[in-house]
Amino acid sequence: MKNTWNDFVKPIVVLGVICLVTSLLLAVTNNVTAPIIAENAVKTANATRQALLPSADTFTEVAPETPTEGVTAIYKADNDSGYVITAQAKGYGGEVPVMVAFNAEGTIEAVQFLDNDETPGLGQKVKSEAFQSQFSGMPAEEFGLSDIDAITGATISSGAAASAINAAIAAYNQEAGVAGEDLSTLSPEELRAALNTLAPLDRALILERVLDGLDYAALACIHGRPAAYLRTRYHRAKKQLAQRLKEGEHYEV
Repeated sequence: MKNTWNDFVKPIVVLGVICLVTSLLLAVTNNVTAPIIAENAVKTANATRQALLPSADTFTEVAPETPTEGVTAIYKADNDSGYVITAQAKGYGGEVPVMVAFNAEGTIEAVQFLDNDETPGLGQKVKSEAFQSQFSGMPAEEFGLSDIDAITGATISSGAAASAINAAIAAYNQEAGVAGEDLSTLSPEELRAALNTLAPLDRALILERVLDGLDYAALACIHGRPAAYLRTRYHRAKKQLAQRLKEGEHYEV
């Protein structure tokens, strides 16, 4: 004859007690380790920011008035040497996060792609030095896949990487106040009047980029200069032009 307690009830009670004790132990362990894990994550993030922008002393997190889609954190160097912005965009396997450091001159100092779930051997190459290093020295200006050396066989991951950096660029321009006036809102007459204050090459670059919509590969063919050089030259010319437009300096040279 079966013993109901020993055969049915007791095993259920024992199992329930084991589960309860295990849950309590896990909760206690989590309470102990969670702050340590969080602290280590903060230390790692701070160390990465410092490595990307060595000229910075310490950082303060900035709360933007208007959040930029994809941007998860903005840190400003306390000695005004630049910003480090974390952003992400949807890739093949999930979000592709990146930290982008901008120096005081408004150019990208360095980028560091963080852990992601992209395909090993393909999308994961966004974390390679060869891919990351190409962004150093680029101006804080939106770019497309045609402007960079994308990863062969990983178009989605490359596009996500570009989108994440572009989000960081947009946030930087907003926070640093270097976006300047939207040249596309000016009439051709207003734009040409202001362009007369610039050097001939700078004037040509802005006309070809803003009015004609040419990419840097086309500009390189036209002017016989490297695309990277023309990108930087255009960015500086646009900042100079925006400043003169702001001051109302539309004069002939």
